[in-house]
Amino acid sequence: MDLEDGGTYEDLRLEGGTLEVGTGVSITSSRLRGVSLAGAHLRMAHMRDVELRDCDLSGCRLEQCGLERISLTGCRLTGAQLHRCQASGTRLKQCVGQYVSFDGVSFRGAIFEDCELSESSFINCALDGAELRGSRLNESVIEGGSWTDCDLRGCPIDGLRVRLQDLAGVRVDLEQGMALLRSANIIVG
Repeated sequence: MDLEDGGTYEDLRLEGGTLEVGTGVSITSSRLRGVSLAGAHLRMAHMRDVELRDCDLSGCRLEQCGLERISLTGCRLTGAQLHRCQASGTRLKQCVGQYVSFDGVSFRGAIFEDCELSESSFINCALDGAELRGSRLNESVIEGGSWTDCDLRGCPIDGLRVRLQDLAGVRVDLEQGMALLRSANIIVG
C-alpha cells in the first residue's frame, strides 16, 4: 500500500504486505501487523496512537517525525535510523534491533521492555524518565543528551561505550555501577 505525500490516514488496519510512506504523512489510531517498512524513508511524518506488531522496520529511516503514544511489539529494527524525532511516551516491547542509530531523538518517558539493542547508538538523545526494562545495550554507544531519571537497572550493558558525565542522573544497579567505573579505569576498594 502506498501512502501519498501529505496524506492523512486514520483507523488503518493492515496485516502483511509492504507499506510505502510519503513525506509529511499523518497516521492516527491505526494498527499494523506483520507489515514491512524495511528500507522505507519517513520524513516529517506524524503518527499518533499507532500500534505496530511483528513489523519489519529494518533499515528504515525516520527523520524529524512526531511519534506520539506509539507501541512497537516484536518488531525488527536492525539498522533502523531515527534522526531528530519526538518519540515521547513510546513503548517498545521485545523488539530486535542491533545497529540502530538514534540521533537527537526524544524518548522522554518511553518504555523499552526486553529489547535487543546491542551495538546501537544513542547520540544526543533525551531519555529523561525512560525505563529500559531488561533491554540489552551491550557494546552500544551513548554520547551527549539527557538521561536524568532514566532507569537502566537490570539491563545488560557490558562493553557500553559512554563517558560517565553523559550518564548524569541515570539509575543503575550496583553491578552496573561497578562495571561503568571499571570501564572508566576507576579502581574501587
